[in-house]
Amino acid sequence: MLTDAALRAELRWCLLGPALLSTDLPLLPRPAGLPAWLEHADLTPQRGAPSRLGRRFESHWAWALGGLPDWTLLAHEQQLRHDKITLGAPDILARHGADVWHIELAVKFYLCQRGASGAALSHWVGPAGPDRLDRKLDRLRTHQLPLLERPAARAALRALGLPCPTQRGVVLRGVLFAHWQRDHPRATGRWCGLDDLHAALPCARLLHRREWLGASPAGPLLSGADLRDAVTAEHQRGAAQLCAPSGQRWMIVPADSPAQGT
Repeated sequence: MLTDAALRAELRWCLLGPALLSTDLPLLPRPAGLPAWLEHADLTPQRGAPSRLGRRFESHWAWALGGLPDWTLLAHEQQLRHDKITLGAPDILARHGADVWHIELAVKFYLCQRGASGAALSHWVGPAGPDRLDRKLDRLRTHQLPLLERPAARAALRALGLPCPTQRGVVLRGVLFAHWQRDHPRATGRWCGLDDLHAALPCARLLHRREWLGASPAGPLLSGADLRDAVTAEHQRGAAQLCAPSGQRWMIVPADSPAQGT
């Protein structure tokens, strides 16, 4: 279980951290008073937050918008159905003053493919699956954000006694990783394959999955065979994320990662 300090650091990263990247999507403005509220908020409800990263990220935002004095959480992952058809579930519906906000949330970790310039959004891929930055942004733009503009979805909201949104916004968090031999201005992290680990990053701390959302790594500084063994064990679940002595994030990917392609 995370300590109070680690959990609060995770919450700061999720709620107050910078956006993943600049985009034409409408980003949710930072709620006024959030930093001060967070420093004194009771963390007890979030000790039981889901372990899966996306669900955990959503849970943190639902908790905050349900606790801030000038916000009211109306719905979180509320499935909408109309004429026996499931339409989808907006991440969050919340009231702030006279406005009702439809908020979509995403926490992502993308790597610039080896050999790619990173100039195109399609160059940025998930560490161990088919996920791709351009596809995610397109889904937000064309499917998730417009969901509650559809007449059927609005009818479903009214049937549940929920108001229709007047505002919409996206929260994007995460880290972009450039290949360790090629810098990129968008990227704050670096990535390499296991075979390059010794040359690229001789020592680091392993970030367990629960620490990917901004918590400082609690484990020891590893090097040599100990570091390689820790990464190899983590690869049973996919990619491994490390924290360099400088504090920079690193992703170490298996040989079959989409990032290894060109």
